Amino acid sequence: YITYLKAIPEIEQRYGNLQLQAAKSGELDLNVVAQQKQDVAKLRQQYFTKETITAFFSAEDEYDDYSMEMVRIDQNQQLTDVQKEETRQNYISRMPDNTIKASITQQANLNELMNRTTQMQAKGATAQELYNMRRDLVGAPAAARLAQVDAEDANFDQRFTQYQAQKQRLLNQSTDKVQIQNQINQVEQQLFNEAERKRLSGYAALQQQNIANLE
Repeated sequence: YITYLKAIPEIEQRYGNLQLQAAKSGELDLNVVAQQKQDVAKLRQQYFTKETITAFFSAEDEYDDYSMEMVRIDQNQQLTDVQKEETRQNYISRMPDNTIKASITQQANLNELMNRTTQMQAKGATAQELYNMRRDLVGAPAAARLAQVDAEDANFDQRFTQYQAQKQRLLNQSTDKVQIQNQINQVEQQLFNEAERKRLSGYAALQQQNIANLE
């Protein structure tokens, strides 16, 4: 096994250089990837029995095959976005029922959850509408936890807005920097716990970035 591991980098380097050249076109060359997998398979056959190869590498190979198929679908210019998604789902549905399929399905649900949440929030969806969508995708317990997170985030946003207003008022009222900072610190301690106070500077920067993106 150690001998096998020592031989792998040479194959990866050889095909990595080829893939780098192909990537200049903006797409992954799946033919190069397939050839690399063939060379790796031949290398495994030199050192392991079929049973060992299955035990050691079957899960890795299955996930690699899935990843390659997802890229192939994504790069198919003849398919619409809807057809691509249908083809992806069809491929996943035909995979064996195992932990890999479960993990892929879970990740797909999470991605769908994030996309739908962003879209629905942008359209002003109610808390109940968000809960119903999440319940259908990830189940009632997870939907309830996410609703709680939403409430906590909304509460933090409200306090942060209040904090920003008080901070700006203090900055406008005095030129004594030490006094101003002491008063700002007092406001922070009144509105936020210790863990939340550590988030303030990063949260303010994120809000500024979001505003800039909108503009």
